[in-house]
Amino acid sequence: MRIKNNQLRSFSSKSVYIAIFFLLIYAFFLWFLFPVQATLTSVKDTLSNSRFSFLGNVGIGVSTPGTSITIGTGGTFTDVDLKNLFQRDTVCFTHSGFNECLGNTTYTVATVPSQSGTLFQLATSVPVNIGTTDVIVASQSATHTVTFTTANTVNGPVFEVQIPAGSQLAAANNPTSSINGMPDYGASAVAGTNGFDLAGVVAGDVTCSNGTASVVSANSGSKNYHSIRCSVSVGTTVPNSTAITITIGGTHKFVNPAPITSGHTRGISDPYSVVVNEWSSVGVGDTAPVDASTISIAPVEGVLVSATVQNTLSFSIAAVAASTSVCGKTTSVATTATTVPFGTITSGAFYNAAHLLTVSTNAASGYVVTAQENAALSIDGLGTTTLADTACPPGSCTTTTSADWTTNTTSGFGYSLANSSGTDASFLYNESSRTFSAKPYDSSTARTIMTNASPVSGSAANVCYQIATSGTQKAGYYLNKLTYIATPTF
Repeated sequence: MRIKNNQLRSFSSKSVYIAIFFLLIYAFFLWFLFPVQATLTSVKDTLSNSRFSFLGNVGIGVSTPGTSITIGTGGTFTDVDLKNLFQRDTVCFTHSGFNECLGNTTYTVATVPSQSGTLFQLATSVPVNIGTTDVIVASQSATHTVTFTTANTVNGPVFEVQIPAGSQLAAANNPTSSINGMPDYGASAVAGTNGFDLAGVVAGDVTCSNGTASVVSANSGSKNYHSIRCSVSVGTTVPNSTAITITIGGTHKFVNPAPITSGHTRGISDPYSVVVNEWSSVGVGDTAPVDASTISIAPVEGVLVSATVQNTLSFSIAAVAASTSVCGKTTSVATTATTVPFGTITSGAFYNAAHLLTVSTNAASGYVVTAQENAALSIDGLGTTTLADTACPPGSCTTTTSADWTTNTTSGFGYSLANSSGTDASFLYNESSRTFSAKPYDSSTARTIMTNASPVSGSAANVCYQIATSGTQKAGYYLNKLTYIATPTF
């Protein structure tokens, strides 16, 4: 059979198309199974606490129980002063072997008199077995929140965060170990020389937005990294441009390193490289990752911010106008800040006046306002002929016990209270459903009329004066003096 040229050309073209089709299908499956490595985007590791841990030699041994600790100015570590140790930090002591905190006991730093000095005080005494070969430790831990966006579509990927480790997989009692729960230290910020201590971090301390968490104490290849992995089930595809979050830190957190021991400058960070990988479901750690990025995290010394806020107290006595409704009464006269001028009074009637007392203070334990009279009202203040302090009626109220004062047939002078802002008045005019619950002033003891156990701003109360006189009260100009004292409690 003879094939014409045009038939041959048609047959050849179809063969080429079929071949190209199968090549494309093959390339697609290769891409699907083995995507081309790309760079993850928007990659960052945010530390909840970027402070260096503190490591320093004990400068002077503690021979008797005490709270004063001196740091050594020489030795292994960068911390030869207190610029990296602050008040309220938690410290412990360990032998040079870095096994554990001695006695499993920690202490709180009470004071650091000088950041450039070598002496600090603890809140409690330390045991006597602290010597110059021992180490002062103040660990700083952090939650690592790692976020990134994928670049490839992968079936059943494994996302991995490699956190720099110190001395490979040294035994836990090795001072340079990266798994003993103590801050790591080394000459440079290079994985394998210095890094973040594992401190017991397990899968339960890791939260994966995608996949199931696992923790490997060091990378199976170089052994210079702790490996945190989030594995997605095979058969579940994670598309490209997927935002991934891996949070590392729960009951256990990585311990931040101490400053590097060679060439470190105070206030300058030591940058460490963190590797973020996306692997296919097979060959994790043994083949090239599908996606990868390397970023930096940079611990640095903390900054101590200090300021002294002055103790403050503001107390005012303000006038109240006549015809003002206060304490269930209507004031008969206007007061000034320094006077209560009842004027001429007659028997058989109540006369009322008031002041507004206002207090502000930043005192930690609040304040108290007391009131005291120099003596009972008397003619010309001479103390010879007096107008009695109220008894509400006779025998029912005292300087410490209030009672309802509604009878105006006997002479008397007293006061009641009403809150204007806050709840600081020591008693109230309408307590126990009374009309005008009152007390007499005391000339021998200052009595509390306002109080609060916390700082306040603008707490205010009305002090309400009431006076009455009997028909037999001797005529004359009666006066006395009241003293109000506001005292903050620091």
